[in-house]
Amino acid sequence: GAAGRLVCTELATGDELWTRDVLKDFNLLHPDSGRPNWFFGIGCTPILEGNLLIVLVGGQPNSGVVAFDSATGRTVWEAVGRDTWDGVVTGTGETFHWSEEEQVVSYASPCGATIHGQRHLLCLVRHGLVSLDPQTGKENFKYWFRSRSFESVNAARPLVIGDKIFLTAAYQ
Repeated sequence: GAAGRLVCTELATGDELWTRDVLKDFNLLHPDSGRPNWFFGIGCTPILEGNLLIVLVGGQPNSGVVAFDSATGRTVWEAVGRDTWDGVVTGTGETFHWSEEEQVVSYASPCGATIHGQRHLLCLVRHGLVSLDPQTGKENFKYWFRSRSFESVNAARPLVIGDKIFLTAAYQ
């Protein structure tokens, strides 16, 4: 849910099988206020990729995307954040410097796609598009795609058409 509680329930009974508090587990609370550091909460729809539940939790410093074992809730891998974006040249030609207080959370749901015969987990996060190996979280590529306006989000899921990826956003 938007408040950061990830819950797996038995479909037939509604009984809780496991739960994770991603706010605490992935450093999403501001150290001074204890409140979440985001605009609208956690808003993406998780997806299943094999036995992995992929969630764009937006954790710091490198937990923007997290894969959970769908049976147990155990963290399998974490990726995307400071190591992805620090030092990247932006669309304006400037070099981006990670502040350690970046909002990593995404409102666009991830999608899995096979492009040129390779499986990709496509994640449109606040700073742009990241392609990950769905099984390991290893980065395939990244593409800066962010508005210059601070009060902006990337919220539209990437669309794969053949071997091309279509991205769209508002906020200029």
